[in-house]
Parts: sequence; C-alpha cells; structure tokens
Amino acid sequence: MVTPALLITPLVHYIGNRAAHPRAKNILRAVVLASAGLLWAATLPIARATITTPLSLAIFTVRAL
Repeated sequence: MVTPALLITPLVHYIGNRAAHPRAKNILRAVVLASAGLLWAATLPIARATITTPLSLAIFTVRAL
C-alpha cells in the first residue's frame, strides 16, 4: 500500500508544476485523494486487529495522548 503513495509524490511534483490545464490538475487531485482513501481504508482493519488486549489498548491510549 505504500507504493502508490511513493509513486504519486514525484508524479505530482513533476506534472503538477507543468500542467496548466484545469482538467489535468483535477485528475491529479483525484488520484491523490483516491490514494489517500485507499491508505485510510487499509489502516482501519490493521488498527482493529492490532488492539486486541487491554495492554495494547493502554499502550495505544498513552501514545495517542
């Protein structure tokens, strides 16, 4: 899941500076938002599977503060 995020960064930097057309900018924006959505969707099940014991919940709570 990290690969799309790593590949989009140079793409946005390279094409984003050169694309003056509003449609091209909108396509890039959509790709970035779709990548972020996929990463978020993959993070939630991993987090749910990780916090399974009271100890892991305590560690998460202390770390989140």
